[in-house]
Amino acid sequence: MGWSDLRYGRKIGLIRNCILFCAVGAANPAFAETISELATSGYEVLWEGYAPVTTCVHDQDKYEFGAFIFVCDQYTYEYPYHYGTTTLLARAFDVNGQKIVTSFICLEDEDECIQGSVFKK
Repeated sequence: MGWSDLRYGRKIGLIRNCILFCAVGAANPAFAETISELATSGYEVLWEGYAPVTTCVHDQDKYEFGAFIFVCDQYTYEYPYHYGTTTLLARAFDVNGQKIVTSFICLEDEDECIQGSVFKK
C-alpha cells in the first residue's frame, strides 16, 4: 500500500464523516427552536417542571431534571437567569447504524431552546 492509497482512504473517511455530519444536521435543527417546533419534529418530553437555569456554558454547567442530567454542549454560552418551568426534550436518530441523541431544554417565556447532551442518572 502506497501513499496514494492512504490518501484515498483518508478522503473516503472524510467523505463518510461529512455525510454523517450532514445527515444529522439535516435531521436535527441547526438552531435552537421553540418547544412546539421541536415537538412537531418528533422530540419527546423527558421531563417538565420548575427548575432554575441561570447559565448554560459548555463543559461548565449541568442540570438535574428528574432521572436525567443535561450538560450544556460546546459553543453554548447562554445566560438566561431563568426561574420557572423548564422542559427537557430529546430525540434519537439512527445514522448509518449509529444511534445519535440530540436534546434541548426549553425555558418558559423564552423564544428559543438550548441544545445540550442528556444522560440518564
